[in-house]
Amino acid sequence: MDASKGKLLALQNERDNAKSDLAKKKLLTSVTKNLNDAKSADAKKQNNLLLDKAKTQAEAEEAKTAKSLTKAQGGANLASKNLQKQLKTNKKRKTVLLHLKIVCQVLQKNVTMPSLT
Repeated sequence: MDASKGKLLALQNERDNAKSDLAKKKLLTSVTKNLNDAKSADAKKQNNLLLDKAKTQAEAEEAKTAKSLTKAQGGANLASKNLQKQLKTNKKRKTVLLHLKIVCQVLQKNVTMPSLT
């Protein structure tokens, strides 16, 4: 009986060791999964931070471009107004010169030469 008892104790000990090993393996698997999940979450967070930074930079560049475009458009509008003003002024000058030319021609025809005798 002692031999059977010894075998039984050995088997129980082996079973307990197997249960302990299985529990350790499950714990190690769980810890490894949690670690991998944490690494994945950290990588996603890092990626999101990089995307946010890139988005912020792109928005800043877009704002600069829009501001520059607005300034350029304002400058073009001002140049166009100045050009139109100058064209009007030049047209007025030409009209005045034409009137003066006509007046001069009329005056030349109406002026009589004094007689020398």
